[in-house]
Amino acid sequence: MASPWLARLGLTGAAFVGALGGVLLALVLAQGVQQTLRLLLAGVVVGYVLGAVRDLVQLAEPDILQAMQGFTLGVTGFVGWSAVGLMAAVLAPLMLTAWALARVLDGLSWANPPRTAWACRWRRCARC
Repeated sequence: MASPWLARLGLTGAAFVGALGGVLLALVLAQGVQQTLRLLLAGVVVGYVLGAVRDLVQLAEPDILQAMQGFTLGVTGFVGWSAVGLMAAVLAPLMLTAWALARVLDGLSWANPPRTAWACRWRRCARC
């Protein structure tokens, strides 16, 4: 018997947790974000493996096939207002955290900072 919070998590929450696990697995396989090609290839491998696992789950439990296919195609009929409230409650602190850590999370600006006058005026950076 599943716990109440696990049952409330539902298909949308399971998809989010699975996607988060896939990203973390790709980061572990790539040994960080220093080499983008390695990260890209690890992401492709993880995507194929997790897609195969998803297909095995669909074959083992055919009752869930309709819900999973509906979710894949973007049908929101399975999402109720309580699930929307739960997603909003999770999204709000995550958005605040992402906003606070935006400079740290912007990995593209680390590798090649802009050095042109146009880019310096646009970004108003002091290091140019």
